[in-house]
Amino acid sequence: MTNVAELIPTSIVGWSALHQRVAQSIGAHPSTAIKRLLLVMSLLCPFSALLYSISAFKRSNDNGLWLLKFDDRGYLRPNAYILIPIIVIIYTLVNLASLITFQIDQHSYFKPHTLILHLTTFPILVCLAWTKLWSILFSMPPSKYGLLKSHNVITRRKILSAKVANSLAIFISLMPFAVTMPMVFMTIKPMSDGRMIWLDFDKSSQVIADPDASDGSKSVSELRALVDLEKLIRCEEKLLRILRAISGCYVVLDGLLLIGYIYAHFRILRALFFQVNVLRASSKRRHTVMLDYCNDIQKDFEASSSKNHFGNSGMARASESTEESRSTRTWVRRHHSFSTSIKNWKDWLPRLIQGTAVSGSVWKSSLFTRGKQEWETMDEIMLSEQFKILKSYTANTFWQATLACIVGVSYMVLDWTVLTNSFDVPKSHSLVELNYFIIVWSNISWNLGIGILLGTISCVVAYSSKPKLPEEPSQRIVSYENE
Repeated sequence: MTNVAELIPTSIVGWSALHQRVAQSIGAHPSTAIKRLLLVMSLLCPFSALLYSISAFKRSNDNGLWLLKFDDRGYLRPNAYILIPIIVIIYTLVNLASLITFQIDQHSYFKPHTLILHLTTFPILVCLAWTKLWSILFSMPPSKYGLLKSHNVITRRKILSAKVANSLAIFISLMPFAVTMPMVFMTIKPMSDGRMIWLDFDKSSQVIADPDASDGSKSVSELRALVDLEKLIRCEEKLLRILRAISGCYVVLDGLLLIGYIYAHFRILRALFFQVNVLRASSKRRHTVMLDYCNDIQKDFEASSSKNHFGNSGMARASESTEESRSTRTWVRRHHSFSTSIKNWKDWLPRLIQGTAVSGSVWKSSLFTRGKQEWETMDEIMLSEQFKILKSYTANTFWQATLACIVGVSYMVLDWTVLTNSFDVPKSHSLVELNYFIIVWSNISWNLGIGILLGTISCVVAYSSKPKLPEEPSQRIVSYENE
């Protein structure tokens, strides 16, 4: 619907066509494909909540049931393993109710609670994203350069005091609800008024189309129908303005969250890659030393062979030197290969086991507190095992950052599309079609995409066995000849 003056019919046939056009514009008439898609999404919707619930049950048995707690510095920390599943369950219940009401309201005017349930799912998702980011912020290292300064426990200097940081965290958690929910409830009046106006318009159209009605009653009904049509257009415009305002808020919120995710993961990945380079440099240094050792053996052998003083004992020593040089070179090639294996694409696949997620305690472990000289003098097998653990941290963090960016960009595109009115509502598309686009896009992003995937990963990791980290022996004698 656009302008009333452009829609005024001059015949009964014209009024009938106008009635059908208005009914098509304000009523839900989804295609068969959309109906099937909504049904599939309704069936898949509970799976993410179920998977997260299973993982939360296992985590609570292993680590205790708590949502928030203060650390030794007074900072409020979220238990993402429990808090996120709870938020996912709440989101699933609201989203499932929204999907069901959408299907009930098919071929009729949308009821206010249908739109309210649908719009309520978005602040819940923002709260979910913030809770995850909140936990990631506590996992950031102090700096990539501060990891190797000493053996002592790394102390991190906080930019914000505990009181300010805790207040800010709670404020951000409630902000999406405080900002958008008032506007969501503002849709009740135009939705209710539009429904009543549509019923009046429908009655007037029936009188106009009735051949037995008098000319006077038809004229009055035509006037009423035009007034109702004008009111419907105003209600539709008001609803569109509210939806665009809500989308504008989410563009800002999602953009800030996306920047926060990128910043936090950049800090973590920068520190991880810095430590990867430290271990690779240490291994390369050991590799160089061992090759120099092999070259020295080879030179000694050549010097001995140039002298024609070989007896049986001389030949035996030369043979032993050659064998020692050969075995040492083999050992170097075998054990140095781990330092370059990071270039293999398989090393970038995530490891779905416990103990491979980066937390604040990781930066205090021996993996990050040793200096370069310690790595160079460490046992080669131990160095190789530590390198594998470091690669697991790096790969998992990389994929976590990738998934976070994909989800963030997906919802940013959705918000930007509604904010800029890319579908040119109501000229090219109706407001109902826009609502169907929103619910289908958001559910494909979650129910058919990231929600079930993350729920599966969370469940698999929760029930996997923790890897046993290698214990560094006090003394380990490496026999190069036996390697």
